[in-house]
Amino acid sequence: MLAAHDVTVARAETAGNDYPDTYYSRTITHPRRFPALDERLQTEVCVIGGGLAGTATALALAEAGRKVVLLEANRIGWGASGRNGGFASPGLPGGMIEAIEELGVEKAREIYALTREAQAQMKARVARHAIACGPLTQGALRCGMRRSPKRTVPDYVETMNRQLDAELVYWSAAQVGAVLKTERYRDGAFNPHSFAIHPLNFCRGMAVAVEALGGRVHEGAAVRELDLTGSRKRVRLGGSGEVSADHVVLACGAYVERLFSPLSRATIPIATFVASTPPLGRLLDQAIATPHAISDFFAPTNYYRRLDDGRLLWGGRVFALERSKPAIARQLKQDITTFYPSLKEVTIETCWSGLMPYLRHKLPSFGSLGEGVWYASGFGGLGVVLTTLAGDLIAGGIVNKDDRWRLFAAFGLPYAAGKWGRIPAQLIYWREQLQQHFARAT
Repeated sequence: MLAAHDVTVARAETAGNDYPDTYYSRTITHPRRFPALDERLQTEVCVIGGGLAGTATALALAEAGRKVVLLEANRIGWGASGRNGGFASPGLPGGMIEAIEELGVEKAREIYALTREAQAQMKARVARHAIACGPLTQGALRCGMRRSPKRTVPDYVETMNRQLDAELVYWSAAQVGAVLKTERYRDGAFNPHSFAIHPLNFCRGMAVAVEALGGRVHEGAAVRELDLTGSRKRVRLGGSGEVSADHVVLACGAYVERLFSPLSRATIPIATFVASTPPLGRLLDQAIATPHAISDFFAPTNYYRRLDDGRLLWGGRVFALERSKPAIARQLKQDITTFYPSLKEVTIETCWSGLMPYLRHKLPSFGSLGEGVWYASGFGGLGVVLTTLAGDLIAGGIVNKDDRWRLFAAFGLPYAAGKWGRIPAQLIYWREQLQQHFARAT
């Protein structure tokens, strides 16, 4: 429940920032700006945060016929929602094997099935609202490292299929080697249900659909103050903008800052990095001869995929703070070359970083914190699918009194000191790197 000191919080921030220079921002299909808000509105639900979680929640509510206002401080999909690898994979950021161990098989099965339903929902919305975020490239391959224990991938596939009905397919060393010309991998686990999208276009497409269904979408609408104490919640912006609503949904991801203390204290913003190359033609064909999204069991995960115009999109590494573009380009170029020496002459066309919202337990958490107050956070590196799931379950709770959101709210919002939580998170990352280094050396 909310305490009095948690419900009225003010903040000041710069609003209206344009998109950073990324492959995605260069290829937007809906470039127009949504209007700022300079009036007072009354609505049923106000959603704060125009990333994947916020747009998915707003769209689920609009599809159910509810009056909804969506507020974004900068641009729709401006944060990590529009900067990620675009991998739409089922599961949890901490891993499903770990979820089985920590939560039990029954609960893990339920969660995994819900994420599969969310994948289907994403595809249905792309078709229903004609969202141009493709091509939707089906299938993802997660590769085992050559120097890891030999049973790592076969045991993973067997456990996932037996316990969760995941329908993974084991790829032998010969199968992986036929399409990925690298010496770093031994074998792989192919997930036929995963797919890749253009996340920024998907996010913006959902916002366009919200507007088409009668909802209000506003960019440059930074929230300055919340009053969540009464039956009618008040969301105040700068100037004359204000929204009065029965329900408020806080879906700010890693950019929550000081807006709402229960989320601010629990959310650890972690930076991850992505780069794209110029079109590579035959050079890319010879190195990566598959359209599937690729990742591995390394920590942190390298994730990459061919784009339909012949570019290579490569992501990886995590750090407590965002880094300069030259540093990102240098480090990701090093990773590309380490895995694919044949690409050593490749240049980085553009690179960027984004902040992912992690919670201390590495699980997503969303649901209600009191009458009419809802939240969503902790999506980590699997937010493309989990945000759609969160939006559907929150909307279901508001519209139909569906209480399946309680499964995720039970994970809670453990105190992590907010931005200061980056320090232990970085230490854990370095420890995992050292463990892998010594494991490979033995």
